[in-house]
Amino acid sequence: MVSSGKEELPICAEPLSTTSNVVLQREQRETLGASTHKPFDLMKDGGDLISVILGQKAEDQIPNFRGGAAEYPAWEEAIAPIRYCSFRQPIMKFNAIKKSLSGEALEIVKWIGLDQPDPVETLVDALKKEYGRQEIVIRAQEVRLEKLASPKEDDYPTQKFCDCCEEHHSNNESTRNADTPNHLLDFLEKEAEILQKAHLLKPDVITGQRTPQVVKAKERAFIGVGNVEKKSSVQRPVGASSAAGSETGGVKCPKCGKNHLLEKCVKFTSLSVGARFAEAKRLGVHYRCLTKHKGNETCPIPANEQQCPEDRSCRYCHHPLLHHQRRTKEEESSASDQTEKSYICNDSAHHLELLKVFLRGPRKTILTTALIDSGCSRTFVDEDLAKDLGLKVKTAAMILQGIHGAKNVEAARVSLDIAGLTREWYSVSNATTLKKLRIPGGEVKWADWAKDQPKFAKLPLENVSYADVRILLGQDVKELTENVCTMKVKSDDKKYAAYRCKLGWTISGPRLPSDKEAVMYCCIINDEVDHGTALLQEFRNFNSLEGLGITDKSIGLSRRETEDLEHMQNGTVVLSDGRFQIPMLWKCPGGVPPSEEQAKRRLISLQKKLRLNPRLGELYEKSIQDDKAKGYIRRLSPMEAADLRKRRHWFLPHFAVFHPDKADKCRRVLDAAARNGGVSLNSLLNTGPNLITSLLGVLVRFRCGRIAVNADVKEMFSQVAVPPADSDMLAFLWTSSVDREPDVYVNQRHVFGATCSPAVANFALREAVKRKDAAIAQIVNEAFYMDDLYWSDDNEDVVIQRSQELKTAFREACFELSKWVSNSRKVIETWPMKERACWNRQHPVTKGEKAKTLSEVLSILTSVFDPLGIVGPFVLKGKLIMQAIWQVHPEWKAPLSEEWEARWQQWASDVKVVATVSIPRYVAYLAQGMTTAFVAAKSRVVNPLKTTTVPRLELQAFIVGVRLADTLLKELENRLVIGRVVFWSDSLVVLYWINSDENRYLPFVSNRLREINETLQSCRFKDRHVEVRYVPSKENPADLISRGMDATGLIKRFDFWTTGPKFLKREEEWPETKVKPPDNDLELRPKAIAFFVGSNSADAD
Repeated sequence: MVSSGKEELPICAEPLSTTSNVVLQREQRETLGASTHKPFDLMKDGGDLISVILGQKAEDQIPNFRGGAAEYPAWEEAIAPIRYCSFRQPIMKFNAIKKSLSGEALEIVKWIGLDQPDPVETLVDALKKEYGRQEIVIRAQEVRLEKLASPKEDDYPTQKFCDCCEEHHSNNESTRNADTPNHLLDFLEKEAEILQKAHLLKPDVITGQRTPQVVKAKERAFIGVGNVEKKSSVQRPVGASSAAGSETGGVKCPKCGKNHLLEKCVKFTSLSVGARFAEAKRLGVHYRCLTKHKGNETCPIPANEQQCPEDRSCRYCHHPLLHHQRRTKEEESSASDQTEKSYICNDSAHHLELLKVFLRGPRKTILTTALIDSGCSRTFVDEDLAKDLGLKVKTAAMILQGIHGAKNVEAARVSLDIAGLTREWYSVSNATTLKKLRIPGGEVKWADWAKDQPKFAKLPLENVSYADVRILLGQDVKELTENVCTMKVKSDDKKYAAYRCKLGWTISGPRLPSDKEAVMYCCIINDEVDHGTALLQEFRNFNSLEGLGITDKSIGLSRRETEDLEHMQNGTVVLSDGRFQIPMLWKCPGGVPPSEEQAKRRLISLQKKLRLNPRLGELYEKSIQDDKAKGYIRRLSPMEAADLRKRRHWFLPHFAVFHPDKADKCRRVLDAAARNGGVSLNSLLNTGPNLITSLLGVLVRFRCGRIAVNADVKEMFSQVAVPPADSDMLAFLWTSSVDREPDVYVNQRHVFGATCSPAVANFALREAVKRKDAAIAQIVNEAFYMDDLYWSDDNEDVVIQRSQELKTAFREACFELSKWVSNSRKVIETWPMKERACWNRQHPVTKGEKAKTLSEVLSILTSVFDPLGIVGPFVLKGKLIMQAIWQVHPEWKAPLSEEWEARWQQWASDVKVVATVSIPRYVAYLAQGMTTAFVAAKSRVVNPLKTTTVPRLELQAFIVGVRLADTLLKELENRLVIGRVVFWSDSLVVLYWINSDENRYLPFVSNRLREINETLQSCRFKDRHVEVRYVPSKENPADLISRGMDATGLIKRFDFWTTGPKFLKREEEWPETKVKPPDNDLELRPKAIAFFVGSNSADAD
């Protein structure tokens, strides 16, 4: 709460919140959708396969890293596919990598957030500095080796010892460090002698190379490769039970029943990894040793050594045969942009149609593998391959549209020649390049398989590999890939089918028994449809409004916004009638997908609706004709329409919108959010620079003058012209008759609903007064919110003069100010009757609407428009109810329980009660004495999931207060001279902290005290006196908003809420501020005291 006198502005702050206000009004809004900020499209469809290339997750492969130099190299290698991924956004990289951290490692990087210039590299550098320096890694590995059990011959610990030796040697070699601990050298020398006698190690191996050679030889001994035979040792396969040994007498395979271990079974090893997992589960064997355990028998492999031996970074305990091979960095990079669910296809998957082809360019001819993709509308070729062929690759920003949505890519159009193995050449024009075009999968031995299949034995099938695919043949070259024979060659069970196309023979069918890995990684659309995206955006908008005055808006324009501002400045043209012509803010030039078909379907639907309501049809037709007469739109002739379809164009659907209080007026709105192939007009546009003046600043300045005026710019967006090229992107179809083809219209002005229209219109308003009197320019910059003027002054003659000057300046730029309102009859009489507003004293008020779901609760809550916080305590009560409902009903569309529905209904029914309260617009400053007036208040709701102490909450409340005060002082800087500011708080702990050294406290308190001190210093601008004082809780108006109040309680205490305690007007009665240190301050930093004890040996003697 803010209370103000002639030359002072005291502020009160309270823990859970601090408030805001003006009048209550019910806003009827039509949601047109939000901009998705994606580049335009040059490709219509991408198909499933493109989603495969661009879309698979890499997070699952990252091991959890808790800290430790010995484990750091494996973790850094594991994050490389995400860290260097070109498709993934920085925020996604940062979240994926940080998710893999825990313990000490997470604590080290806890301070790093997305506000860093490069958060990913900052995070990795911090961990590398702590754990990744080479000398630290080597020493950690030496310590780990020293802790291992004394190596013995041919047992499992020896294998682990050798693994550590090899890793240690690798790190030594990378730093050119030849030092090795002495006890390791002794052991390796002994092992070298044994292995030389067994003819597994050459005797002339030099010492520097002996470590890796010994390790490799020892590994061969473990897995049974080689001819070493020793009576005291038993060769033990990796992962097998030592009890089983190499002798399998009496041991039967649980899969086929023969005398061998399961890991040696051909039927088991021929399965894919996923199928092996399923089979192991069915057979009831242990995942680590692949043997059955009877009774209380445990796995013979020690528990601390059961982690996957195939890959040290793998977190699971399983046999090597159950280990999924990690994808390469290239595969990860090309697949890292997939955000939907992906599933691995195993036994039931089918191979796609592959064939070997020759590609020819200006420089060379290359043999590669092509994939025939019937779900892809275009042909795609690997960018590196295109460059090797000598093709000119000039990339540009494009959208790759697939079933998972649009993907931003850099691609180019190229033309090349293609031929099968017979070298019969065909031309492929307008193929599209893709970076790192890679398909996951292995080799498919069709030629070997066909030898045992009579129907396919004589066909010229080739062994092909998914890893070799560098070109995808889409529907644009269908004549090259379709069957040229009368029939396909099919197997008896109809599962396999081969056919001949112009490029040769190809075949498709289920996976082969010889396949060593899954056929394909297939992706599906996420089946969890997000119905709450629009609601979440509405909730964010509500929070943004609530945060006016207490969130930092002084960041300035981004690089993109600066470029858009320069684009408008350079592209603005003044037409002959004085109107501004300003270009739309396109993300990038280029082609767009077809949009006319959707516009036709939407028009048919609209016509059906209009036929059912003839009155609505008349009003809609009238709106079309009125816009045509005003020059807003233009109907094209058939020849012009044909020419438009040859150029870059966009057809917009449209619909009718009615104001609840103006049933006889219809507004035609163009749906700029309508999508075609995942692309909408808004997705092609930038929002532009935010030139809209702060609503809080406009309203508080509006209360400073005795004489007030209010007006709005009539049809503001439609007064700014668009260039002819941009009007092609604002086309729409219309006909009042269903018996004839619709006519093509284009908009010649900026339209309501387009993402860039607000920025363009506000830029035009400022340009209209840029070269006028400085006072007029100041009014436009400080008193306009969107198209509404809220301005006041103490002199009636000045108000009349400025109003006329403003009307004249706007009229020269074809803007018209209308609906003038003033509290001065003398000012009103200077305006023509048609320009005055018709007042309706019965203001529309939200009724007690019932809410059945959380989304309806949000809709009612956001309808209470209170930017200054006049009824802040009541609004906070609604926020707390919604927060409580969210905890028990976290789904937007889930029905509310009867209890919560009743509680919400009670609050909603009170909205019409609080709508009766009001405060004076004009804040009077008397020449003598002191008065108090409500200026603004803000509140914040505490997160119930985070436990925090009351002093910390009180400290955060004080921050809200000082932020609001700082904002008000800056907004009123040019209107009022404020010589004194007093902050009031009922927290003695906070007052003591503020008067203490901030460095004494823990980071949470210290950081906030630093912000408070900096803000208080800002408030002292121009020698302004600032002080902080104590107020008892019962005398603190902010206590009302910290707890929330119902409508009845707020009305009873409204005078206290808006004017403050009575002692404010008599400074001699102000409460005395006495602060003392808290009894047990838990926020103090712990102190470390060091004692130095020394002695002088000479004195001691």
